[in-house]
Amino acid sequence: MEGIGKRVPLVGNLSSPATRLFVRTGAGACICALLLAFDPHVPGLMSSFFFYLLYTYDRPVAEASVLLILLAAAIAPFCGRVSTVAAACGRHPWRVAAVTGAVLALAARYVYHAHPLSMDEYTAWFQSRIFASGALSAHFPPSWLDRLIYQPFQNYFLVVSRASGDVTSAYWPGFALAMAPFSLIGAEWLCNPVLSALTVVAIARTCRLVFPENEAVAGWAILFTVASPVFAGSGISYFAMTGLLLANLVFIWGFLQPTARRLFVSGIVGSLALTFHNPLPHTLFALPWLIWFLGRRPPLRHAAALIAGYAPLTLLLGLGWILFKAHVVAGGAGQLAHAPSQGFLALVASVFSLPSASIFVIRAAGVIKLWVWAVPGLLILACMGYARWRENRAVQLLAASALLTFFAYFFVPFDQGNGWGYRYFHPAWGVLPILAGAAVATGLRNDDGEALPAFRNLAGAFIVCSLLILVPWQLRNIETHISTQLARIPDAPANRRSIVFVFVDRNVFLNDLVQNDPLLRNRSIRMVGKGEQADGEFLRSAHIAATPLPATEFGQVWLIGQ
Repeated sequence: MEGIGKRVPLVGNLSSPATRLFVRTGAGACICALLLAFDPHVPGLMSSFFFYLLYTYDRPVAEASVLLILLAAAIAPFCGRVSTVAAACGRHPWRVAAVTGAVLALAARYVYHAHPLSMDEYTAWFQSRIFASGALSAHFPPSWLDRLIYQPFQNYFLVVSRASGDVTSAYWPGFALAMAPFSLIGAEWLCNPVLSALTVVAIARTCRLVFPENEAVAGWAILFTVASPVFAGSGISYFAMTGLLLANLVFIWGFLQPTARRLFVSGIVGSLALTFHNPLPHTLFALPWLIWFLGRRPPLRHAAALIAGYAPLTLLLGLGWILFKAHVVAGGAGQLAHAPSQGFLALVASVFSLPSASIFVIRAAGVIKLWVWAVPGLLILACMGYARWRENRAVQLLAASALLTFFAYFFVPFDQGNGWGYRYFHPAWGVLPILAGAAVATGLRNDDGEALPAFRNLAGAFIVCSLLILVPWQLRNIETHISTQLARIPDAPANRRSIVFVFVDRNVFLNDLVQNDPLLRNRSIRMVGKGEQADGEFLRSAHIAATPLPATEFGQVWLIGQ
């Protein structure tokens, strides 16, 4: 425990690990701040959601991060005890997980307001409630579809049948199934905090399998994880990425200690990840491991066990869901805003394309998001960890999974829209704290032991500053953003049934706010508004007696009955 409780100077010499970390982290922070200093002012370069979040919330954090690094350098000599905390976290990951889950549950309720903000989130929430009711699809009056679901979202986020009024998720159903038990108790907001808590344990377990002779790695990796704002932001949301991160980590355990039973479990977990949201995130993460596994010519029983684990749920939840969606849209495809794909090749062509100049800009913005939503220097430390352990086969495969995930999205022709951090990369994000933990816990090549305490102290200072400053700041940003959007919805009396017409053409964020329970059990039903006269005519044609309240800028409430 050298250096614990003692002040260790940050700079011993200009080539020390601590100095290199400080300089590289400072340079990275300055580059991010400079890249966000000016708005691009190129129409259509990125979606309104992505642009707004990047320049409204991420830019101030990027600018302040430069000062935060200086603050971390100043307090680094006093952060020797962070090593003790890391060791305790490594010994007791379940305790850290319990505390993390409890804190994130409170944040999901009071920071995120238990509200699925974006359509990606609402779709999973919507489908989980359908599953919890014992059904596969919801049923709306066919003539209400364009009012209950914004028309451009039909057959894009939610698959609809104009003939029957059936509605179901366009995404594969794994995440909605995971959320369904929470829907039974009306606590969908609790799902991701629970998955986040399990992810803490999965990070620790993965570290022990990859670095069996270095127990300290797990503790540092846990600290880098829980101190990164993106872990909290994703963990209190309704996005599927937290579950994908957890599943991908558990998936590789069978490859790190291969037996038929463990590989069978890896196959089951892999099939859950494959069908959790869409198949791309898990496919990209798993591909290096599968290529390496098959390239070793494993025993037939090992390969058979992996396939046997993958096949059942992939067929049931993957192929089965595709066939079910085709059944839902049968008879109404010609009238949909987005007609169903005419085949596999058409589907691939719609999802992938060669990189354009705008995609390079968008992915550069994704790297900035990856930086500002993590512990300062996490990417630098992960690179240092890889350099130190690059001869370790598991480290090579982890790095390959992360790099393949990152670069493959250059061929996806759109940005992530809503979301916290770089959402597309998040299923592979666990690689970063693991490699960073390896760098800090074990030191770097050709460095004497005297330089290690200062290196650890600076890393500990980054963790302290992130946990005490960046995490609360980003949670505040999330709460501000969600509160701002919810405030646009006109207030409806709590003691009266009502219909709230949302004027979706007034603000781009309003499109995502037309949300309802799939069984329309909510006291106040939200619909797409088209003006008081048109809305009144719609209600009369639906034989609903309602009285309008004065309209606001973004909508109007109609009280049902007397």
